[in-house]
Amino acid sequence: MYLPITASQIRAARTYLDWSQDYLAEVTGLGKSTVRSLEAGHISLHSAVKVRKAFEIHGLEFTEGDGVKRRAEGVRVIKSQNSCEEFFQDLLETARARGEEVLVMARSPATLMSSCGIADTSETQQLELLSDAVDVKCLLLSEGTPDIALPPFQVRMVPPHIMLGAKSYYVYGDKLALVSLNKRLRDFSFVIIEIPGFADCWREDFLALWEIATVVSAGDGASQFQIPAKLKNVNVKYLGLHGRDQRAAVK
Repeated sequence: MYLPITASQIRAARTYLDWSQDYLAEVTGLGKSTVRSLEAGHISLHSAVKVRKAFEIHGLEFTEGDGVKRRAEGVRVIKSQNSCEEFFQDLLETARARGEEVLVMARSPATLMSSCGIADTSETQQLELLSDAVDVKCLLLSEGTPDIALPPFQVRMVPPHIMLGAKSYYVYGDKLALVSLNKRLRDFSFVIIEIPGFADCWREDFLALWEIATVVSAGDGASQFQIPAKLKNVNVKYLGLHGRDQRAAVK
């Protein structure tokens, strides 16, 4: 049977990160006895997958044999039939592991939900998993989007006179995820950038914009997103606010 991680890799990875068995159990949601059993060589697929993902979120990768090493920083692309589901899993697991707020810039509530793999915009349970784990701040740009139910995020509308260059993006942990939608094929791809300090630049820009944005929802319960009357039918064009930062960091 294929196993995603070996007992020796678990011990080595835990030592690499200076984690106790108890802390590994806490991070993965597994029982302490399960962790001890895994390290003794009694590997179950379900538990092994959880352990490996926890280590990968914290920057490790596993090589052939029993190898463990720090993952190289850089850029990766998620582009597949299940790209939205794969991205949301990474978003949720990273948020849970880090415990830090998630920042989201989206063209509309529909774009936000679709990029997280939600086909029915009246169903918010998946996003509620995220809001239950950490605080989420969401900035929206919309051109007459109809009312859509939202989970208890803090939601604000970007003032119409602000010209933004980025499309939809997420800032979570040390990661920046740029979201691209192929309108013809109706599928999403994600460019996830994990470079020291890069996400922090975007986080600072987001929070500065947050201070001048119009409050839509305070995050105190499920709400209907309604565009404030003064913002309806505003045509907002993205121009390239972060292009300079991105080129400098990835060069």
